[in-house]
Amino acid sequence: MDVMHASPTFTIFAAHWTPQMNLLPHDRMMKASIGIHTGREDIILWRRSGEGIEASGVNCLFAGDIAELPVDGIRSATNPLPR
Repeated sequence: MDVMHASPTFTIFAAHWTPQMNLLPHDRMMKASIGIHTGREDIILWRRSGEGIEASGVNCLFAGDIAELPVDGIRSATNPLPR
């Protein structure tokens, strides 16, 4: 990751994904904005349930797209591309 700005309340970084990279469900406990410069990111949104977590939505982001994640948001993500 390349950190472009960091302060106690706001950080901007560029993440570089490998082909078909996957991130397991995780929460950030903070608001987040995700912007795609090139490539693609598929996001599965999760919510807490009595059984743990369950899928509650999906968002496919392409170059130029931006997604807002709430403070309590849980997501998993994948780069479905072979590059």
